[in-house]
Amino acid sequence: QITLKDRNRIALNQEALLTEVQNFKLADSSNAATIGILTLKLSEITNSSNPALDEMKATLKLMNIKLRNLDSYSTVNTETKTTINSFLRDSLIYDTIPVKYLSVATKWNDVSISVFPGFQDSISMRVITYDQMEQVLWKEPRGVRFWQRSFWRKRPVKQTIRFQNPDTKITYPFSVIVK
Repeated sequence: QITLKDRNRIALNQEALLTEVQNFKLADSSNAATIGILTLKLSEITNSSNPALDEMKATLKLMNIKLRNLDSYSTVNTETKTTINSFLRDSLIYDTIPVKYLSVATKWNDVSISVFPGFQDSISMRVITYDQMEQVLWKEPRGVRFWQRSFWRKRPVKQTIRFQNPDTKITYPFSVIVK
């Protein structure tokens, strides 16, 4: 027997799965994206064999967060492209850079350098950085001595963020819950 609440939740989940990511630029030329979210029950997550949910469970295990304390989970894949063009004023370019093209690719970075010694000693460098951010909002567990605290007190919500690229440094996470 499916309740009206479950039917509405399933309909919203189907709508979220069928919509595409909407990318747009803000007034300050920064990028933004909008996508619908899924609302799942704990039993649906534990019994699922979806690769995205399996990755979520592995991340929670890595962060030592129990699935029953999970409030929300989100991931964002990012790609940063930068191209730098410059002129070299050093006459030693022929001695110090004997190659005209250099390309280095790793799982997280793709760097290519092109040197044009005949064209006013110019250099062009392209850097692409890939990353994936995972954000988990979870409730603090009550613990063994929950009777020492007020039982009716709401458990505080914590935020844990992980970037898979080891070169990325988290400077300041910020989260707001509106009720």
